[in-house]
Amino acid sequence: MPVQVAPYPTVTDALVAARVLCNDAAQSILGDILASNQPFVLPMCDLAHKTLRKMLTRAGVNTYSKYGFVSNLVKVATSDPTVQVQLSYTGYFDGITERASPFLPADLVEPLEIWERQNGTINSWQPVKQASDSISTRAQVASFGIWDWESDILYLPGATQANDLKLKYLYATPRLTDSAQQIPIADCEMAMGALIAKILSQSRGGTATQTFQVWAESEVGLLISPTSRKEQYGAYNRQPFRGTRARRRR
Repeated sequence: MPVQVAPYPTVTDALVAARVLCNDAAQSILGDILASNQPFVLPMCDLAHKTLRKMLTRAGVNTYSKYGFVSNLVKVATSDPTVQVQLSYTGYFDGITERASPFLPADLVEPLEIWERQNGTINSWQPVKQASDSISTRAQVASFGIWDWESDILYLPGATQANDLKLKYLYATPRLTDSAQQIPIADCEMAMGALIAKILSQSRGGTATQTFQVWAESEVGLLISPTSRKEQYGAYNRQPFRGTRARRRR
C-alpha cells in the first residue's frame, strides 16, 4: 500500500533549483558552491525559508497559522479596574503576582484570533475582540472580552473567574537542519531557490542579486495567486431585466 506524503518539496529540491538558477550545476546537479556538504548551505536555506514565510504572511497567506490552547488563566487578583492581566512566553501576571504558568505557546509569533470560555467547562468558545488601539478601563466582569498585543505580551482586562483561551496564531518557522527535510509550503522550490540564489549572490558581491530578488517575488506571486482568486469569489445575483410578474407592464 503506498505511503501518503504531503506535497512539500525538500531542502534538496530547493537547492537543485538554486543551483540551476546560479549556474552551479554545470558539472553536476549536486553543485559546487551550493553542494550540500558546504557548511553555510543549510543556514542559508534556513534564512531563505524565514524570508519566504514573511513574504507569504505579508501577502495574507496563512501558511504558518495554527490553533493552540492556554488553560486556567486565574481570576484577576485585584479589584482595581485599571489593572490588566498579562500572558507572556514566561508566565502569567494576575494583576499582583507573576505566575510561572500558564504561558504563551513557545512557537507563537503573533495572535490572529482569540476565543474564551470558563475554565473547567465545555461551554461554547466565545470570540474575544482585538482592541483597535488600546484596552479602555471598564468594570471587571467574568469574561475578558477584548485583547491587545504589544511587545510580545498578550494583555487582557481582569476577569472575575478563571478562563481558558483558544488561539489562532502565526507560528515560528521550523528550522531547516537537514537536506532531506520537507519545507511545509507546497510547490515552493522555485521561490526558495531564487531566495537562496539571492542570498548567495549578495554575500559574494554578485551583480545578479536584484534579478534573483525579482525572480523570488514573481514566484511568491504565483504561490499566492490561488489565495487571491479565492478572496475574490462572491455570490452575485443579477437584477432581472423586468420586474416581478405582478409589476410587469406590457
